[in-house]
Amino acid sequence: KLVSNQLCYNPNVSLTERPVAALTVACLTNTMNNYSITSDRNRHSGPALGLPNGGELTGDNAIARYFARSACSNHALLGGGDIDQMALVDSWVDYAQTLTKFQ
Repeated sequence: KLVSNQLCYNPNVSLTERPVAALTVACLTNTMNNYSITSDRNRHSGPALGLPNGGELTGDNAIARYFARSACSNHALLGGGDIDQMALVDSWVDYAQTLTKFQ
C-alpha cells in the first residue's frame, strides 16, 4: 500500500507506461518536492499515487491532473474555474496522450 504523496511505478515498463505527464506537471507547478518517487518491479497496473485519504490514484494522466489541481487553487493551469474550459484542457491532454502511441 502506498503512503500519502508517494508516486510509484515499475521501472521496467516502456516509456509510454511511465508517469511522464505527471512528473512534468509536478515540475511545471514547482511541487515536485511534495511527492516521493519509488520504483516497484512488481507493479503491473501502471503508475500510482498514494492519496492523503488512504486511497490510490492510478494512471499517468489522472495523476497529472491531480498534481495540477492540487497546485493551483483557482485551477488556472487547467482552464480556470470554468468547467467548460477545464473539460477543453482535459480533451487536449487526452489527445496529446494518443500521439505518443504512434512512436
